[in-house]
Amino acid sequence: MVDATRKELHKNHIARIYNPFDDVKGAGLLIYDKYIITSAHVVADALNIAHSTPEKPSDLVNVDFLFPAEKNKPKFEAKVIAWKPRSDIYQHGEDIAILELQGNLPKSDISFPLSLEVSYQHQFSVLGFPIGHDEGVFAEGKLVDTNGSGLVQMDVENQSKFSIESGFSGAPVWVEKLASFVGIVVSSELDPDGQPYAGVRRNVKVGYMIPAKIIIESWSFLSLIQALTANLDTSINSAIQTAYKSCGLVNSPQTTVEGIVKDLYDWDKRNLDSNEKFNHNDNTAQFIKYLITNSQIPQTKLEKWGSDNIENFDNLIKNVNQQYQNTDTKQESYILIKIEPLTTKSRSKIPKFKISGGVIPNIQNYIEHQTGFESIKFSDSPDDSFTLKEIEKNLFLSLFQKIPCKLEKDKKFVFFLPPQYLNHPVETWEIDDFGDRIPVRQRYPVMVRDVTRLNTNYLNVKQSNWIDKWQQLENITCNDFQKLHEYNETRFSVLMKQAIGVILNIFDENKKNDADKIIKIFSSLKSNVVPIAICHRDKITLEQQEYEIRANNELNCYIHTLPNHVLEQYEKFLLNDNDNQYLFVNNVFIIYENPHILPFKAEAIIIN
Repeated sequence: MVDATRKELHKNHIARIYNPFDDVKGAGLLIYDKYIITSAHVVADALNIAHSTPEKPSDLVNVDFLFPAEKNKPKFEAKVIAWKPRSDIYQHGEDIAILELQGNLPKSDISFPLSLEVSYQHQFSVLGFPIGHDEGVFAEGKLVDTNGSGLVQMDVENQSKFSIESGFSGAPVWVEKLASFVGIVVSSELDPDGQPYAGVRRNVKVGYMIPAKIIIESWSFLSLIQALTANLDTSINSAIQTAYKSCGLVNSPQTTVEGIVKDLYDWDKRNLDSNEKFNHNDNTAQFIKYLITNSQIPQTKLEKWGSDNIENFDNLIKNVNQQYQNTDTKQESYILIKIEPLTTKSRSKIPKFKISGGVIPNIQNYIEHQTGFESIKFSDSPDDSFTLKEIEKNLFLSLFQKIPCKLEKDKKFVFFLPPQYLNHPVETWEIDDFGDRIPVRQRYPVMVRDVTRLNTNYLNVKQSNWIDKWQQLENITCNDFQKLHEYNETRFSVLMKQAIGVILNIFDENKKNDADKIIKIFSSLKSNVVPIAICHRDKITLEQQEYEIRANNELNCYIHTLPNHVLEQYEKFLLNDNDNQYLFVNNVFIIYENPHILPFKAEAIIIN
């Protein structure tokens, strides 16, 4: 049940529809403070045209609102924007008209949605305007069931003084138990003269309702709004706003879902009642395409709407699926940590760094639209600096407590590091996973990246080459990468010029003079825009042939599954407790430079 205030407020959404002589001809339901749903024959009566007139009327219709009760009620003109007249014999989806108010009503704080819930046996009430009762009278009763035309039978209680008769048409049907309108009255059980039956049928008090489902299905504009608002919450609303902005409509002031959908229709030059399907390049199609890739949006209704209203929709979605099938853009979240050396000298002999970071809640959306990035605040001041040990033990450990938004169930960690620290064992850093204090690699894929690749000058010169190499990775497996066991500076540089991925077994943790070699290796990877390097921190001393066989077996995966593949190998290693079974589980780091994920470039979007 609803409280008394809300029960009264629902009546504010009931419109009266007049002819030019101020005779009330029926009623309608106000939605979104702008549109009125009614029966087409009510509009026809108001304009004195035939009920079966096929063309949408161009004349304006006069309407007002009985509630709230006040003197000198203003009348409004309304334009017919959707028109589905009835045939001689009613057919599914007929006798519906949508009006658009030409003036502005005060914004309503409470909306009463059209409920799609199966509402048979629910008690209803409906306010109609039969002859002599322009102030309205109520009929109450029970919803029975759907007939063969899709209409819902309404049985009026015998004790009710009024039948559903002329003047009730178009009136919204209210079900208090649902706190919703469930449809509009379309016809009544009257004799051929339009009067209640006499004789054995004199006690029949029956009417018929067009249920909300048919109304919504008959109007693509309303059905899209309904699909978007059915489970509307903060995250879904945010996704809708992002999708809207991704269409390039950033200068538009719309903030409501109905305003956004109306704006999309306007931009695509579609009438709200147009039966013409959207082109797959239209803003509305791109808006839907964006939302289809967002896991927080109910997919079934959107896909149904797209299939009904967008040309070649199946191909559009097929292309989306193919685009993401072989890329690291399944529905997962990325957690990004950027560590940069101080540009000023510190008094301490221990190097200090600035840390910033953020999350990409859904990588699918980010890759396609370059939107969807939330900053993580690690400290109070952008001038704060820390040693690596402080970052590890204090800031990173409590990272999950700093996450600002909802994440997907699958998550990856990406560390942007200074080049000389790319081999730092960040995957062993512990994280407090809500009670479990574990090395991050034990539960999540971990990748490292060279923070200097975010430099604007570097991107200006190298980004196109970088993207080209990345595209070459699409159809190869990681065991196709060249495997290097010895380092020669000149030869390495020449090899990296053509390399798109490489496996490096050339480092030696025990050699203190390896620092210079490490810098040169990572600099060459950067200079030659090599996207992927799988690196052993400590050289594996196997016969080369045996190494090749084992590496080929362990790395038999596509590049975009590599981080997860390595995690799975590590989990198997932990379960089997066999140090010698796997090559790529301990002291291994993955340099994974995706040129399409550059959240820190150019804009100062990170809060330190």
